[in-house]
Amino acid sequence: MDKNLEKFILTLEVDKKYSQNTILSYKKDVEQFLEFMESYDSSLSVEQADRNSIRHFLGFLSEKDLKAKSISRKLSALRMFYKFLQVNRSIEKNPTSSLTLPKVEKNLPKLLSQEEIETLLDLPNTETFEGLRDKAIFEIFYGTGMRVSELVNLTLGSINFANETVKIFGKGSKERIVPFSKKSEEALRNFLKIRDGILETKPEKIFTNEKGKPISRVKVYTILKNYVKTITDRKGISPHTLRHSFATHLLDAGADLKYIREFLGHESLSTTQIYTHTSIEKLKKSYKQAHPRAGKRETII
Repeated sequence: MDKNLEKFILTLEVDKKYSQNTILSYKKDVEQFLEFMESYDSSLSVEQADRNSIRHFLGFLSEKDLKAKSISRKLSALRMFYKFLQVNRSIEKNPTSSLTLPKVEKNLPKLLSQEEIETLLDLPNTETFEGLRDKAIFEIFYGTGMRVSELVNLTLGSINFANETVKIFGKGSKERIVPFSKKSEEALRNFLKIRDGILETKPEKIFTNEKGKPISRVKVYTILKNYVKTITDRKGISPHTLRHSFATHLLDAGADLKYIREFLGHESLSTTQIYTHTSIEKLKKSYKQAHPRAGKRETII
């Protein structure tokens, strides 16, 4: 590995405290650029790369039919990498500073309706270990809007039953405290009761299998997929769908966007604002369906 890249990765791990998935993504993106530079002009080191070098790399990515979102992510990785080099005085000028990110079309998140959510929450067989666990997962997921990575890392110490809150460690180990409902508390207590009755020792992580092994993000996705296919044949429903549904349903009920931002752990309010677009689309759809003059334009004679 390039020495500068190695130091960069270490900074992301130790100082930034990014997740391993994020670090791996940055590493792959910078490594792809280093490989490109070798073929583009092997006489140039990564410190000698200039604005044109970066532009040629972006052009190379575009020729490979990469979507604007992927190109934008790779440029963001390079920006951070070169900012790191600049801070550490390996370079004087950041060659990415004057480059603009490709315009990315924002796709509205997929959602489950409140009726579909209620159906989903009633599906698990609460006479079984897995059913109680799955119901607790769905209740906590939809009740707090946390990320799947945050959910699988929940520990007993993060739950405060006395005031019905959960301490969540989000991206960059940032901590936030989110309330949860009576339904979430009930489902969680029921699961922990049967789990602790089966296992000899209490695992640190809350959501485990019957042997006490923590479940993975992939497992949560599989669990949800198996239930959702009995509700709808729509594609692309994932654990993140419950997070999106949580935020949208709160907004539809009149919750303040800034509080929804805090619940979700977004750094920027602009990230949370995508849910306002979702609600606007629902309003437009309702208008077109209900208003007598929202259909075809009248012909003026």
